[in-house]
Amino acid sequence: LNSLSSDIGDFTNLKGLSLMANNLKSLPPELENLQKLEFLNLFFNKFDSLPLVVTKLQSLKILNIADIGITTLPPEIRNLKNLEELYIGHYFFGWNRDFEYLPKEIGELVNLKILSLPYSKIEQLPDEIENLINLEALLIGFTEIKELPKTITNLTKLKLLDIQGNPQLNFEETFKIIEQIENLQVIYLRNNELVNIPNFVFDIDTIDLTNN
Repeated sequence: LNSLSSDIGDFTNLKGLSLMANNLKSLPPELENLQKLEFLNLFFNKFDSLPLVVTKLQSLKILNIADIGITTLPPEIRNLKNLEELYIGHYFFGWNRDFEYLPKEIGELVNLKILSLPYSKIEQLPDEIENLINLEALLIGFTEIKELPKTITNLTKLKLLDIQGNPQLNFEETFKIIEQIENLQVIYLRNNELVNIPNFVFDIDTIDLTNN
């Protein structure tokens, strides 16, 4: 599929739409008519940037924009106030890792429960991530993140943290931050060349230490 017909705007009762694994480079403005849409999957397409029409879908709860060729998100992402799950990174190992910058506006998605950025080129998370008060899972494995923001300790509902494949992290400092995350239940630490693991880690319900 190389293009999406403008007729899509006629299906105003649509709640879910998957367009994954196509050759889409744009979306018709008529998509905005789908104000009941709660699930949109654009995985593995060929956009240069996120089509702004996506940010006008006020009912969206789940958005998959992984492996679509974008490098960042537009400020208008803040409009998706009902979003609960956002998948951005890359899921084909060895695929072109385009995504590199997470804007501060991500902090305005206060209903977000899952933020997934694996295999991306991001080097830092914005401090505004502390505003994601409902976040339960943060997946930043195999990225280029140099350090975790200290504000992450304010995420009191965070249960799962995936930081596997990030040996560039200063783990002495990283563990100090993780220790302050109150309700963490699952942590992925594989492929991090770890030597010393503090005792508190073993109080977490589930730990993945594969290949260290």
